This record gives sequence, C-alpha cells and structure tokens, in this order.
Amino acid sequence: HVDARALQREAWRPLARWRATHGKEPLPSVEESAVRALALWDALAAGHAPFHAGTYSSLGARQVAYELAFTLSKLVTADDARSDARRPRVLAKACHVLIERAVHWSAEDVRAVLSLLSSLNAHPDAGFVRFAQLATAIDAATRDRRPGALPLDAFAAYCDPTAAAPAPA
Repeated sequence: HVDARALQREAWRPLARWRATHGKEPLPSVEESAVRALALWDALAAGHAPFHAGTYSSLGARQVAYELAFTLSKLVTADDARSDARRPRVLAKACHVLIERAVHWSAEDVRAVLSLLSSLNAHPDAGFVRFAQLATAIDAATRDRRPGALPLDAFAAYCDPTAAAPAPA
C-alpha cells in the first residue's frame, strides 16, 4: 500500500526546495538561479533523461528554465500540492522539452516564450492548471515551428483575459 500523501509530498519536494532558496536574502545570482531552475526541472521530471551539457551553456535555455520555474513557484497553491502527484511530472516533462528546444531557438523565439509566461503571470485567472495547459500547448505548437513564427494570438486562450478560456484538460 502506497501512501498517497507521501507521493504528493515527494512529487512537490523539488519545488519546496526551490522556494526555500528563492525567498530569502541574499538572493542567488542570476547564473545560480538558472542552474537551480534546471535542477528543479530535472528533479520534477524524474525518470526523464537529464538535460544534456549544451543546455547548461545555452543562455536561452537557462532563461526559459528560470521563467518556467518562477511561474511554477508563483502559481502553485497548497491545493495544487495536495492534488494528483502525477500532475507535476506531466508539466515537468513538457517544460523539460521546451527548455531543451530553447537551446536551438533564436533570441526572438526565447523572447516570445518569455512574453507568454509574463502574460500568463499577469492573468487574473492564472493558476497551475492554466500554466500546465499553456506549457503543453507551447510544446505541441513548437514541435515543427519556432515560437517566434507562431501567430501573435496563438495562445490567447491561456494568456489574454479577454479571450475565451481554454478547454479543460
């Protein structure tokens, strides 16, 4: 018999460690924060192949990793942490893929993704579910297209408060 609460705690423990290092003074350097963000996504995506060495040297990948981690930390609530322990792993796998893709993206592509995350963070109904939906939508849309080449309103359902809400997952 596996204790569901123990599984939930284990699934969210990497985020708790991230929050513990980012809410106190002195704040970590930008570089240290990026490395910690990559470690967070590696830990959350347990069982997924670790990032390759080029990811750690890519400025775009580090920026995307940090902004995804910041968004996750901002949007996850105690209720989310008590939910299905598989949810953070599903999100982490999508984010892991995005971070790996960012190694090959142009600065314009990285800015497009960072802008989407910024818009999501400003959305009045932003939460874990909307974040997970956005991450998986970006993952799906960028399999064969670069983020900067996508229409400006491609992700409006997730980021624009005046657009219709995305369909429930």
